[in-house]
Amino acid sequence: MHALLRGFADEDVDHAPVKSALCKIRKRISFKFFEGIFLGLLLQYETHRRTYKGLRIYAIDGLQLLLPRTDSLLEAGFNGRRVSQHRQSHMLYMYLTHAYDVLGEVTKDFKYSTGLDEITDAIEMVAKFEKNSVTIYDRLYISRRIVTAHKDAKNYFLARARRKGVVIEIQDFFKSKKRRAVVEIEGVKVMLIKVYNPKAKQDDVFVTNLPDEWLTKSIIENLYTKRWEVENSFRVAVQTMQCEQWHCTHLNGILQELFATFWLINFTRIQIALKQKPDKNPLAKEYSKPNFKFILDWVIGILPRILRKIRGVLRPIKELMNLSTEKRKHRSRSYPRQLRYPAPNYPYANTHWDWDVMRK
Repeated sequence: MHALLRGFADEDVDHAPVKSALCKIRKRISFKFFEGIFLGLLLQYETHRRTYKGLRIYAIDGLQLLLPRTDSLLEAGFNGRRVSQHRQSHMLYMYLTHAYDVLGEVTKDFKYSTGLDEITDAIEMVAKFEKNSVTIYDRLYISRRIVTAHKDAKNYFLARARRKGVVIEIQDFFKSKKRRAVVEIEGVKVMLIKVYNPKAKQDDVFVTNLPDEWLTKSIIENLYTKRWEVENSFRVAVQTMQCEQWHCTHLNGILQELFATFWLINFTRIQIALKQKPDKNPLAKEYSKPNFKFILDWVIGILPRILRKIRGVLRPIKELMNLSTEKRKHRSRSYPRQLRYPAPNYPYANTHWDWDVMRK
């Protein structure tokens, strides 16, 4: 209601439509309309996107979004998360796989699904990435299918490996005393690198097909640190934009709000990027950055004027950036990852476990 009142501030507020009326009208509009606006903004930003050593840098990770339990969404195939052998959670789940441009700081693409299958979603997105790009993955993703996907797309990847994964070549390297090794996975020569984490007191193993000039300890560490930007993007979407507080009960409306949310975040980040000097070393651990939430709140407040394309309406962003810019530092994990809950002895009904060993 707050958004409606702001939107009709110049009109007769007493006769503004209520939210339910607006929701009914939204059913007549396909989410493709919002998707088109989202993609159009990315196309306009294309020539301004930043690179490192000539490569675009993406990070891919997944997010689970809670949905309202409605007949419409149940019919669309969404269901709850299994909490025991015979029960599942009441609230429904949407599984979102998100591709984030960590230098341009914009959402490049996202896929949604009724079941958890992030590797398949990632493969679909990787096929559209540029040849001069590298994609960063957490431990879940490294598999023969991911390696093959980058081989077919002719681009690069960097992934942290699992100690108990199923790619035999990587597990053999974990057990060996070698610090580096070149192995062949699915016909692709990849470099395996051990990087010691003194705080966690263990070796992390990274898998990559990057060129030799990238294969230094500092570049690998600093590049993988940028993966955390995709986690930050989730926090902005869920906590700042509160995207799980849906204003509809049907899939078309859910997708409308997702595309509108990511469009608004991208729009704000693009305006900041266009008024900001590029970093000399975008992989540096210390950097300066304006307060994004502060500027986003300001953009939301004047959004009706922005949509009417009033001349000069965005000029104050530069001043807001100067007021809120502060020095920051990328932080790394300082302790071994621990599971808070024991793994259940039954498979999730809506989860696709992608083990390469199953194909053999």
